[in-house]
Amino acid sequence: MFGKKFAVLLLVLGFMFAAVISAQDGPKKLMPSGDDGQKLFNYAEALFNVQQYQDAIVAYLQVIYLSPKGEYTETAQYKLAEALFRKGDRYVAIGEWKKLMEKNPESPLALKAKEHVKLAEIVTQNEEQPTWNMEDQVCSKYISFAWDFLDRSNKSTNIGVVYNQGELDKAIYWLNKIITEYPDSQYAAQAQFILGECSLRQSKQAEFEKAIIEYQKVINKYPGTTSARKAYIKIGDVYKDNIRSQKKAIEAYQKAIDALKGDPNSYYVAYAQTQIVFLK
Repeated sequence: MFGKKFAVLLLVLGFMFAAVISAQDGPKKLMPSGDDGQKLFNYAEALFNVQQYQDAIVAYLQVIYLSPKGEYTETAQYKLAEALFRKGDRYVAIGEWKKLMEKNPESPLALKAKEHVKLAEIVTQNEEQPTWNMEDQVCSKYISFAWDFLDRSNKSTNIGVVYNQGELDKAIYWLNKIITEYPDSQYAAQAQFILGECSLRQSKQAEFEKAIIEYQKVINKYPGTTSARKAYIKIGDVYKDNIRSQKKAIEAYQKAIDALKGDPNSYYVAYAQTQIVFLK
């Protein structure tokens, strides 16, 4: 018995390493080959079989979103829903089974999913529906990928800060993926804001101007969000600390005050007012 468990553990660890490398390697390995897709799926199955449902959910998602037309995608969609159901996220599981039914309603797995949905809807009659969805979980994972690559793009060494454009490009890739594929996600505003941070990391005058453009997009596209409030302040900060324009910094901070003066969170207004006093 111990030998079997140890073998499963080794299998899971092996697939885990392969899956993480594949998922986080950015645009160069966005679409895994057939063998990679099989490894990801087998990794997910190994986790599912030892009842590690949360990790299995992430692995099935990698199969679905990294290889949307792959050989294992439909089965991964079905097993994703099953893992969610066993984990206790029954409403979300129903939604994932229904996605499978919509994509290919006559497939054997879709017919099985239909039966699962009937039973699951009976079980969940008196349960409260969750406020999150699977798309938000995917976007959350993409945000973590982006921050990881962004942190790697600048490293302090004995000779100063070493800049890595390749790592930054990977961060930008994952952020743009959220904005273009999941524009209604609660993470879209955050992704747009982090694009501004990506520009600042490059420490170039032209990129500072680009950062302001990215922050302004947050304000225009996602008004009322926390990211939009932060973007108002960041524009002033970039003019003050990076571009070194006192006049434009004061104007930006004043815009923040005017836009946020009725906001119940007065921190941003107080910060902008303090900066104007300092600059004058």
